[in-house]
Amino acid sequence: MGARGTAVSVSLALLLAAPCAPAGAFEARTEQSDRALPGCGICYPGGYDLNTVGSVRGRVLDLQLPDEGPASFSLEAEGEHWIVLASPAWHWRKTGLNLRAGDSLIVRGSKTLGSDGVLYLVAQEIGPTAAAAVVLRDGRGKPLWGGHRGGAGPGGGRGPGRSRERGACRP
Repeated sequence: MGARGTAVSVSLALLLAAPCAPAGAFEARTEQSDRALPGCGICYPGGYDLNTVGSVRGRVLDLQLPDEGPASFSLEAEGEHWIVLASPAWHWRKTGLNLRAGDSLIVRGSKTLGSDGVLYLVAQEIGPTAAAAVVLRDGRGKPLWGGHRGGAGPGGGRGPGRSRERGACRP
């Protein structure tokens, strides 16, 4: 088969395979790819598992606002140490959350164990009480900050909850 015949065969195969692709697979290519966070291997921003959602009450130990990746803080709760992964730093600043070491909080989110053996909580809501919590993700765990790069900063993006589906993360 010549080069033209091969190109036609490949195009036809792609056309026939398209209906078999998972819903949103083509849209997801234009959004921020989930990535494994260095050290812990947790997918961000889409590493939210509805099957592991729970709340943790504890005291803040520290707060990290990196240039890239999620704002995070350590939470000491009933003898357990959690790392809470929140939203990107630019969104964190917009929420008005002003945490200090020693603050008492309740965090609702997806609980997971990182590849580093540390307990992580991918935050959905953070506040001094559940009633006064700042919401970072909707009820399905989709980021309210847009969940993708490029135009995802202030004034840009595709809107709430447009991150890739869970399982799209590849280290």
